[in-house]
Amino acid sequence: MSKKTRVLIMGCGGIGGVFAAHLADNPAIDLLVVSRNPDIAHAVNSDGLQLSGIDGERTVRVEVRTTVPEAQYDYILLATQPPAVETAAKSVKDHLSEDGAVVVLQNGLCEERVAAIVGADRVLGGIVTFGASSAGPGLVSRTSAGGVILGSLREGADPRVQTLGALLNSMGPVSSTNNLLGARFSKLA
Repeated sequence: MSKKTRVLIMGCGGIGGVFAAHLADNPAIDLLVVSRNPDIAHAVNSDGLQLSGIDGERTVRVEVRTTVPEAQYDYILLATQPPAVETAAKSVKDHLSEDGAVVVLQNGLCEERVAAIVGADRVLGGIVTFGASSAGPGLVSRTSAGGVILGSLREGADPRVQTLGALLNSMGPVSSTNNLLGARFSKLA
């Protein structure tokens, strides 16, 4: 049996919740979600994560904690609001596996802010091309179709991009870019 990929999602609002709902049932992933909001953690741990919208309606069981546990992760997905990105990066920087990556999912140009904390070689960018929202603790909705564009701050090909892309394929179309900054500006424009 092959080793599971350890994934930590920081944030369980619309985007983080949709990612968690899609990744929770992947047998190749050992998933944990952290939300600093105790109401979200309580709701999801008690009643499950309630997903609705274009993906249909379902309840997903996933563990949500309010603090980062002492463990190492292969991928740490930052799905917090942009103003909280530095705090989230600081709280997880010591929890990356040797070849791990922090994946920046925020709109805006947060990769450089995270790179200043964890190192540029440990950062991947994820441009989310679908819509999501949260109607309350543990209630998330995918509001439009789309997928994810992944890229690295490293020069040349980064094998972590392809590995992560394979894990995220249940999210919708996953593609990669060698021009992360250009792709990010295109979305913002």
